[in-house]
Amino acid sequence: MIREKKYDEAMKSLDRASELDLSSDSEALVWYGKGNVLKIKQRYDEALACYDKAIEFSNKAIEFSSGESLFMGDSSIRSIWMTKSLLLCDLHRYDEAIKCFDKVIELDPNYSDIWAAKGRVLNDLHRYDEAIISLDKLLELNPIHAAGWGNKGIALTQIGKYDEAIRCFEKSMKLDPTNETILSNKSYAIRLRENKIKYYTHEGKPIKYYTSDGKPVYD
Repeated sequence: MIREKKYDEAMKSLDRASELDLSSDSEALVWYGKGNVLKIKQRYDEALACYDKAIEFSNKAIEFSSGESLFMGDSSIRSIWMTKSLLLCDLHRYDEAIKCFDKVIELDPNYSDIWAAKGRVLNDLHRYDEAIISLDKLLELNPIHAAGWGNKGIALTQIGKYDEAIRCFEKSMKLDPTNETILSNKSYAIRLRENKIKYYTHEGKPIKYYTSDGKPVYD
């Protein structure tokens, strides 16, 4: 109850601020803050709308900035796009999330976290070829990203490249030796390699691999 009251008070303060004659960068801060509060309150559609407003005002701040903007710069807009994309992932709106990922990449192609997030989501969508591309970029930028090696191993396993997958899991294990999930995934890839286990759909058809758009290719 106390926490909820604090959020309500924060929202009232932000609403009052948005009624003032603010600069574009300050407007962006206000809308971003409102989006974060609404996300905490689980009012997700309203939060997404606020993030869109924050992006709109951030773009204006950069366009008309006098060089003293508090919220201008690609890194600041990047943060809003990233926050929006992660919320879309939580809502399982993956196609929209990927578009946000691509916008972040456009702003900062060397931001390793976005490549990690995009690769993970593409894996979840069974778009393994695309996932590997994103994860390769991540690992180029950050070669000690344990989860990146693990997720690449998962993608390689799913398209039947077991030896490469096992090597990825081994690299991941060196970086995160206490992670039992990585060990389990490595063991699974080894079993698949040794036993030539195939994947089956609910119709019982053996799947050879998945294409980049998530469609199965049958033997």
